[in-house]
Amino acid sequence: MPVVSWLRPALLLVAVAMVVAACGGSPSPGPSPTPSGGPSSSGSSTATASPSSSPSTSPSTSGSPTAAPAACTGVRYAQVLGQAPAYGPGRLRHYPVDAFACAAYWLAQSDDLFVPQSLAVDESAGVAYVGGYRWARTYGPRPCQIAVVDLATGAVRAFQSKFWASIYHTAPTYCRHGGGMQLVSSGDGAGLWVQETQRLWVLDPSALGGTPAAPVKRWWRMGAGLRGSAMVVQGDRVGVASFSPRYRGRIYWFAMSDLLRSGVTDLTLGRASASAVRPVASGRVPRLLQGIAVGPGGLWYSTSGGGCAQLIGPDGHRYDFVPGSEGLQFAGDSLYVTSESGARPYIRGTSKKNVPVLVRLLTAKVLATSPSCRQ
Repeated sequence: MPVVSWLRPALLLVAVAMVVAACGGSPSPGPSPTPSGGPSSSGSSTATASPSSSPSTSPSTSGSPTAAPAACTGVRYAQVLGQAPAYGPGRLRHYPVDAFACAAYWLAQSDDLFVPQSLAVDESAGVAYVGGYRWARTYGPRPCQIAVVDLATGAVRAFQSKFWASIYHTAPTYCRHGGGMQLVSSGDGAGLWVQETQRLWVLDPSALGGTPAAPVKRWWRMGAGLRGSAMVVQGDRVGVASFSPRYRGRIYWFAMSDLLRSGVTDLTLGRASASAVRPVASGRVPRLLQGIAVGPGGLWYSTSGGGCAQLIGPDGHRYDFVPGSEGLQFAGDSLYVTSESGARPYIRGTSKKNVPVLVRLLTAKVLATSPSCRQ
């Protein structure tokens, strides 16, 4: 029987509460249908449902030093942690869910044209990995960059201004844009996974802040028809998703065990080989997709465009969200999101108010909203 639309927020709140009670305050996705066709080395099967999650690839949230308080009532400009930007006005922009903010963060690197795009949070270590790029007028000279942010103080513990590897020839190729990121905490695929438009990387988080080659553990090229805008790791699957401003995008699921085989260097929609692997499933994602995260009940999406930002749940229900929202992650009672709206290229004089690079929200309050804008 279809769920009446006005019951959806209430049911999701109950789901969140049940998950928190069962897991000691750390929401995790419930079981979801297995994609039709299952893993295959010879062909891709289309699926609208995404694979179920596995604890071995979920970021740890135990022992959190930043557990959400009983009431999160917003953050004033003076309360934002980290180094405030030298550009733009000293005022924060108001938006529908700003009253539910528990904490917010600036990055000193914003003054040097850093534009946030992706996010991974490790509350057990007290850090957030904020990924993005250094802005340039053209796509080519936009290197991926990663800031390791201390969640207690807002200080940047380490900053990777560029990373590269010899991918196509002996001269190194550096990562560009960095639209997707997820931390895998254990197993053979342990590391910080980063997706850009044409390549997928795994980095050693402990080596961030070193030379461009130091953090790189592994890389893959993405073939024709694959274009990375956002990514997610769910169980033994890595989802590579595309952005579309007009139509729903597509997500292709690759088995992590296939990617980690010795000699595999390519993701392809063509013929599989010893060096190239095909997706094991595919599905659709919302248009204007900016970020994907595993959360209560399955996959959640951040979408942003035309001044309207929304959070979309596994059942398609929409909620208000942070302007310019990009990467997101659920952790305990909190929902973290990074925003590009306060990046220097998007602030013109004093005509706009600022949005912090990283915001931590109280999940339950966000899920009590309805969208106030239309995409």
